[in-house]
Amino acid sequence: MRSIITAICVLLLVAAHAQSMHPLKGQVKDSLTGIPVAGATLFSLFGKKAALTGADGNFTLEVTKEDTVIISHVNYTTQRVPVKWNQSYLVATLAPKNLQMEEVTINTGYQKLRPNEVNGSFSVITNEKLNEQKGTSVLDRLNGVTPGMLFKTGKNTSNVNNPSVISIRGESTINGPLDPLIILDNFPYDGDINNINPNDVESITVLKDAAATSIYGAKGGNGVIVITTKKGKFSSPVKVDVSSNAIVTNSPDLYQYNQLSVDEYIGVEEYLFNKGYFNSTINGFFKQGITPAVEVFSNRRKGLISAADSAAQIDYLKTGDAQASYNSLYNRSTVTLQNSVSVRGGSSAIAWMLGGNYDRTVNYDRSKNNRVNFRFNSSFKLGKRVILNAGANYTATTILAGSPAYNSIRVYSNRAVPYLRFRDEAGNPIALAKDYLRSYTDTAGQGRLLDWNYYPATDNDFIKDKTNREDLIGIAGLTVKIIDGLNLYVNYQYQKQTGSQERLYKEESYYARDLINRYTQLGATPYTDTFRIPRGGILLNNYSGILSHNGRAQLAYDHRWKGVVTALSTIAGMELRSTVSDGGSYSLYGYQEDPLKSIPVDYYTAYPTFITGFTSPVPFAPQRNAVVTNRFVSVYWNMALTLYNRFYVNSSLRRDAANIFGLKTNDKWNPFWSSGIGWEISKEHFFNANVFNYLKLKATLGTSGIVNPNKTADAIIYLSDAPVSQFLRGSVSALNNPTLKWEKSRQLNIGFDFAYRHNLITGSIEYYNKKGKDLYGPAPFNYTAWGGASTMELNVANMEGNGIDATLNFRVTDGAVKYTTSIIFDYNLAKTTKYYGPDAEKTALLLGDGNTIKPIVGKPLYAIVAYKWGGLNAQGDPMGYVGGTLSTDYAAIRNEANDKGIEGNVLYIGPANPVIYGAWNHTIRWKGLELTCNLLYKLGYYFRKDALNYQTLYTTGVGNPEYTKRWQQPGDEAITNVPAQVYTNYPQFIQRNTFYNSAEIHVLRGDHVRLQYINLVYHPVISHVFIKDAAVSFNVANLGILWRQNRYGLDPDYNYTTTIPPRPQFSIGLQAGF
Repeated sequence: MRSIITAICVLLLVAAHAQSMHPLKGQVKDSLTGIPVAGATLFSLFGKKAALTGADGNFTLEVTKEDTVIISHVNYTTQRVPVKWNQSYLVATLAPKNLQMEEVTINTGYQKLRPNEVNGSFSVITNEKLNEQKGTSVLDRLNGVTPGMLFKTGKNTSNVNNPSVISIRGESTINGPLDPLIILDNFPYDGDINNINPNDVESITVLKDAAATSIYGAKGGNGVIVITTKKGKFSSPVKVDVSSNAIVTNSPDLYQYNQLSVDEYIGVEEYLFNKGYFNSTINGFFKQGITPAVEVFSNRRKGLISAADSAAQIDYLKTGDAQASYNSLYNRSTVTLQNSVSVRGGSSAIAWMLGGNYDRTVNYDRSKNNRVNFRFNSSFKLGKRVILNAGANYTATTILAGSPAYNSIRVYSNRAVPYLRFRDEAGNPIALAKDYLRSYTDTAGQGRLLDWNYYPATDNDFIKDKTNREDLIGIAGLTVKIIDGLNLYVNYQYQKQTGSQERLYKEESYYARDLINRYTQLGATPYTDTFRIPRGGILLNNYSGILSHNGRAQLAYDHRWKGVVTALSTIAGMELRSTVSDGGSYSLYGYQEDPLKSIPVDYYTAYPTFITGFTSPVPFAPQRNAVVTNRFVSVYWNMALTLYNRFYVNSSLRRDAANIFGLKTNDKWNPFWSSGIGWEISKEHFFNANVFNYLKLKATLGTSGIVNPNKTADAIIYLSDAPVSQFLRGSVSALNNPTLKWEKSRQLNIGFDFAYRHNLITGSIEYYNKKGKDLYGPAPFNYTAWGGASTMELNVANMEGNGIDATLNFRVTDGAVKYTTSIIFDYNLAKTTKYYGPDAEKTALLLGDGNTIKPIVGKPLYAIVAYKWGGLNAQGDPMGYVGGTLSTDYAAIRNEANDKGIEGNVLYIGPANPVIYGAWNHTIRWKGLELTCNLLYKLGYYFRKDALNYQTLYTTGVGNPEYTKRWQQPGDEAITNVPAQVYTNYPQFIQRNTFYNSAEIHVLRGDHVRLQYINLVYHPVISHVFIKDAAVSFNVANLGILWRQNRYGLDPDYNYTTTIPPRPQFSIGLQAGF
């Protein structure tokens, strides 16, 4: 009976619930165009029912008497609409995501502002835009989506002043740091940018002009990238986000490297052998190794083998293929797996977020990168006026090195040999001579030494190279509401980053065997042999650390009125900052891991080495680096004022001081300022809003700075432990200059933002002028007053740059299929206007590849200068000009270049960085599908292609395919520009090679357009009560160049000698929200 009663009660409750539900009909429209929105999902919050709009935007949804309908669509902002108890019909509108100009918040790192109230130059990249590109680096995802930002990838990555290879609106310095300032959750980030996981990022704001960056004073001159991570919100339901990506990158094509064919390479070796080039090596005191081909030639000359045997052995060598050998052992596709989960939510008193990420990459060379990240942040309301914020972020990265890069494998006295085999036909490792003659090492020591051969097929199995990085950030803050609109913010950030690289060479590795053998002293019998480096493994360890403290106290006032003054948002504050960095290294010999042990060695005594007998101490004595402490103190003020709801005034002031400059500068402090005005014309009564529904004019002017902790006004003495005696030692590396001061960058920005025909076209166009002043540079110094260098660091240079940033967004179609496209257009050209450094007028110093700044007044910072080319003469020698006459006197050619510059025998070709660059993005949306394609273009610049250099070919074996086209007989000068092959005793042999490599014929136009990525996302219609949203993505990147101006088919970003273009990358991803 009880069961029957229970069942009846359940049925009655269900019936009662059914009676409380009623159908709600209606239509969903686009808020701008009024066009019905198809494929929108409607969900009744209390009724737990779902529906989907049809092609006409109509729907029918079951709701309760008092309900809330959640309306979502991939292309629109989600809306929550309350439903009254007697409502039966609803017309709802959705605002397009990509066309809302007022909803994006500008986060400067100090305050959040509405875009229309800001006159400075900003770009905001949303999480959705970041996810169009895949990868583990957050900065790489900004490429092609950020106006004013140029990525100088490939061959340009060697610039120590610009490790990020990013510039924002060109350069602001000549000899100082070039990287933009990175801000992570409102504080400068001192660690490795690769520690920041892209999955943690909510949005990125790029600050570009002085009005935007002056709030950062002496650090903001190169632009600022403000990264905001995901956080919980008060009074929000618990949200779980899960994402997973699998990324596969094709293995590198090693045949793209510049190199000679095997036949040509052996031909060069035979040529050099016959000239006697290897005689000193074969018969030399140092017992240096020779290649297999040279060994064959040597054995034939000594009569050890017959002519037939020699020919047969050479023919066999010609069948070798080092690239194929490397591919079979190491070269694989790179595979990356990214997994991320985060949980966030909040009540009326607490907001919180907890997240974790795990990334694992197995690279083409079998190296492995593992990154684990945990993040937590929370906010607590302590009453009505106080909010306590706390958070922590921990990242641990482990990198296990793999095989050596192909173009780094050097054998036979540091030579690249294209016919190497790593295994024989039976699969056994082949022994090679890495440093010494095998004829010597095979018999040295009468069997009492370790094997002295190099086995590239297995050597890497006995090397364990492990890099560990840990990054811990702790944040605490207090927000106090003093009165309505006036808040006090007190924030503190702690950051500690440690890094270490541990390289273990087991006894079986060539490195350990070679070092042990070199420091072995043979006795009269094997029992009296002395091993100054004990047998066993060799452990080398380098470690470093950064500890920083940041504190900030800030008053912020924000209020809105009706009348003349419509809004006022202002802040004033003070911040303190301290960073301490140190590091060191040590070594352990006779090392073994299980059981753990090592054997002490004597680092202080110089011992005779085995081959030469020269004395040398045991290397890698423990050493502690200098501890460097930098401190900064700043005060600042910023204001955004709105008048009559359409006039906007911005102003800021900041003063910085630091311990790295002298008393004369710190007594003054260093002021940075900005001001700006804006006029939203579209709010004027006389304005015709039917054409432009939004139009704002704006102008700013201000200063920011660049600080380099390596520059100082005080004399620098570095204290460290001497590697042998371990006594404390000091060395003076720089003289004092009490007048040294921060570099300054002044920038004028004029532009307008607009929306045309109800946002049919939206965008922004800005012109800017940048002037750098007091830039660092070495200047001549009377070194007789001090027995050191002849230069000292001074503020010696000025520069000026002009540019245009433009972004145009087009809504091409707006029906069931939506097609939007956007164009990013950037123009930038910066020139040196003053430079008093040594050799500033020697144009010959500019004869490089254009990858480093070499200032010359009136020319771009990155410039290509080349010798005038006079062709080849009848002997196949390259000709230049001296006094306007053809010449092969290469020393005289260079002297004239130094003396006369572009008035003589050199040509200024043009800028080495793109003057015009940008992107063209296309997006097509249909129902739940979204297809995005992004094109990058770089125009108006030049690059120098690598050319044949006989000196490099002879000494290292690194050649160039144009060797095939070299001059070989009289008359060839009419069909080729490649000089004849000559020996090292040829007149001015080195200068001849330098001139040819620096000639104008190797300078090519760099203009090109490349297909950066294609991204396809599918957002399925979700009606499940627990799953709120989901997406599946497919991405293809690095698709290559679609058009290029040079006729050689080269990618201008890569030199093909040390770098080659990346291979296509394929990825699939899954994201879900619960």
